[in-house]
Amino acid sequence: MDNIKRNIIPFVVTLCISPFTLAETILYDGTGSPKDLDWLKYVQVPLPETIVPAFIPTTLVSSLIAPLAEGFGTATLNTDLGSGNTGYVGYTNYTYEISQDVIDSIDLAAVLSGNADIEEILFSGNFSIANESSPVLDRTTGFDVIFNVAVTNETSSENRAGFNVILISQDGQGIELGFKQEGEVDRIFAQSETFKEAEDTNVSDITTATDYVLTVKDDDYTFSADGIEILAGSLRSYQFDPEKSSPSLPFNPYTSPNFVFFGDNTDQANATFTLGTVTMRQHTPALGTAQATNASGDFVETTASFNGGISVKGAVPQTKVTQKLTDSVDVSGKILIDEADLEQEADIFVYAAYKETADAEAVFYMLDEAHNILLWDTKPENLVSFQEKVTLPPEQYVSMYQGQFILPGFLCISFGYRLTETGTLISNNQCIEVEIQ
Repeated sequence: MDNIKRNIIPFVVTLCISPFTLAETILYDGTGSPKDLDWLKYVQVPLPETIVPAFIPTTLVSSLIAPLAEGFGTATLNTDLGSGNTGYVGYTNYTYEISQDVIDSIDLAAVLSGNADIEEILFSGNFSIANESSPVLDRTTGFDVIFNVAVTNETSSENRAGFNVILISQDGQGIELGFKQEGEVDRIFAQSETFKEAEDTNVSDITTATDYVLTVKDDDYTFSADGIEILAGSLRSYQFDPEKSSPSLPFNPYTSPNFVFFGDNTDQANATFTLGTVTMRQHTPALGTAQATNASGDFVETTASFNGGISVKGAVPQTKVTQKLTDSVDVSGKILIDEADLEQEADIFVYAAYKETADAEAVFYMLDEAHNILLWDTKPENLVSFQEKVTLPPEQYVSMYQGQFILPGFLCISFGYRLTETGTLISNNQCIEVEIQ
């Protein structure tokens, strides 16, 4: 009991807990339209008619626009735009809009007389992040993009693919993966910096909905399908000139920070695909080695370790922050389980202590499975389960909080697991510290 008190007394705050997935931002939950959650947007080049100001006759810009893709507004897109391979179509966390100021400044008479540069007007739009709370993709800390997709039909030329995933980090390093069908063979490959096939692998079937995870850490990426790693390599700085692309692009996705795209990004291919759930997960920083006590409260050895942190307004998770009460936050963690405890049954717990001011007396809280906030007397035997009867995997993710805090003060958050058979309690030595102003 004393070791737990020492760990959490110095800091803390009352939590208003609501369910969420760990350190994850769900860009699309797999239901309705991918744009319903306001994270992903439909993009198309040539531009769809919807981007053209209503007073500009479409006959004047027919070479710059195209009909909406079959399946527009749904998770299933056919990217041929009715004309084969021409054009780019997909979903991204960016949006392209022509500002009202530009529209208001258009000389309608010049447009109608053919003396205005329509392409310049249409290509003057702003390509920007669709949601200001979109997670920062810091490759030093690391992050994952988790998605499900079925590419049911694909045709493409050499070095191209009808369905592609583009991922660009905060500092412009990234990776593009292409999904390709060649006769009876399905492949997934990485594009080189100059858009030639690099790392590649044959896969059993890209037409079946599959869960994929694209992980970035430091200078490298790994890519897995249904939990099995199938590709790995170095990140790239892509050499792309949007003006030389055919058709040309009014933006450069490869220099857009924190960018993700799912779809057809070439005029040398097309595909029909169905996008499932899409999630961004930021990795959390190390909290160091664990502390463990047996059922009698005596310290015992453990090789478990912890990661965890708090992300404020989509920023990179930190172990210690000062924030405003109105800030939105994510609090999450990961436990690297002691090998001796793998596959054992355990309860996951979350506890915290609150101090209204730095000199105030700490009040202790714990969270139950319904995310209710309960007072805790700091006795380990009275610590309730946050997740009950978990069979411990090598890495156990713990979701603790998403939203806004309800009180200013000082917060220290701890979490861990308790083995059902022995009662041994394993928790993080270093708590997640928050000062809320």
